[in-house]
Amino acid sequence: MIRKTLIALAIGLATVSGAAVAASTVDSARAGAARKVVQLDGDVVVVSLVAAAGQSAANNVAVERYGASGKRVAWAKDGTWTDAGRGSIVFPNSAWHFTAIRDVQVFKDHVWILADSSTTGADGVAKPTTDLIAFSTDGEFKGGRFNVIRPQPERDVIGAGLVFKAATASGLADELTVVATCPEAGVAGGDRLCLQRYEVSSKDDWYPSFAGKAQDEVQWNLNTALVD
Repeated sequence: MIRKTLIALAIGLATVSGAAVAASTVDSARAGAARKVVQLDGDVVVVSLVAAAGQSAANNVAVERYGASGKRVAWAKDGTWTDAGRGSIVFPNSAWHFTAIRDVQVFKDHVWILADSSTTGADGVAKPTTDLIAFSTDGEFKGGRFNVIRPQPERDVIGAGLVFKAATASGLADELTVVATCPEAGVAGGDRLCLQRYEVSSKDDWYPSFAGKAQDEVQWNLNTALVD
């Protein structure tokens, strides 16, 4: 069974992946604070914030795989964002705006990453939001959904985690629930949790394909009743 690895393992691996991070001239403290890990078969996948080639800001997502010995394991297939030796995936390997790694999980032979980012709206104001990206366990980019929980002018979106539910019968879709904190400006009484549910299925042999509508979103205030 695929399980999230222990925090102690993440701390131990920080020094292993630190060499790759340092090579990208990133703020190592910031990148380390954003690092998450997940177990994949007998290996460990480490997801971090790193700098893109020729950049200095740690605002790209790096995905690396390590074996039990602590040595990096090459991804099985070349992808658009893998390096020459297939040792690292850096997405999107250009000036970008990821700000934190919130969760990483393995489900249906895919590595799923929930990453916060800063999105500038039409009014020119940067708003925190959260994005979802997926890679196959072979290292191929498989898609994603930006602003996976809708940002609004009056609230920020801060990613919390991913919850998967496998389809229980043929013809049904897998389900994914994205959980985030959505504090609203000027609203007393604590932060608000936002949950967005999606159907995740294959479309033209391409997995994942996302389905979800605005009315699927549920908001829950920790100090009040359930609201729509």
